[in-house]
Amino acid sequence: MKKTLIINVKMNKGVQKTVYTSNDSSIPVSDTPVVYPIMEFLEMTLGKEDEVEAILIAKGNAQLDCEENIQVCREELRAVSEKTGARIFTDVINTPFDEDIDTHNKLLLDIVKHIEIGSNITADMTYGPKDLAIVLFSALSFAEKFCECEIDNIMYGKAEFKDGKVVNTTICEMAPLFYLNAVANKVYCDTPEEALGMLEKVLNM
Repeated sequence: MKKTLIINVKMNKGVQKTVYTSNDSSIPVSDTPVVYPIMEFLEMTLGKEDEVEAILIAKGNAQLDCEENIQVCREELRAVSEKTGARIFTDVINTPFDEDIDTHNKLLLDIVKHIEIGSNITADMTYGPKDLAIVLFSALSFAEKFCECEIDNIMYGKAEFKDGKVVNTTICEMAPLFYLNAVANKVYCDTPEEALGMLEKVLNM
């Protein structure tokens, strides 16, 4: 199966591997210590029949060098490939650590151009600045509507720290939030009261 994987590259220097847990039976995870949480999920769900195009989004500038973190991500993807038999190809989108509209527009276009038509998409948005999550959601919406893609998973690794060390981790699934936004965009209501009623029904489903 053709799959597209989008990973926000870690921005801070220094590598700290940890084991992420899952409280959701639909999100199986391995017990492999990793930097990028999505790797534990991929290790449990990919197979020999899968061909994955991994898009690594690296935010950086002269003071923020992401090369080490990009290399770590590639190494973890290589390990997943060896364990599962899946073919994984990587490509990097380098984008400035700026928040102006031109940077956002170019990044959005770059992501969409890299997405394989008709693929199933999984994203890891653990790392990166806040604006990157908004651009990513916009790209996923475009891919689903115009590129015949299906959004399978949007994940991030939640971690709690004590004295600078990780003490509790969980992989969280954000795809339901993405689809809630899609529903809101497709449903038309005549009044705010009607819209609120629709929202309550959707949230209670």
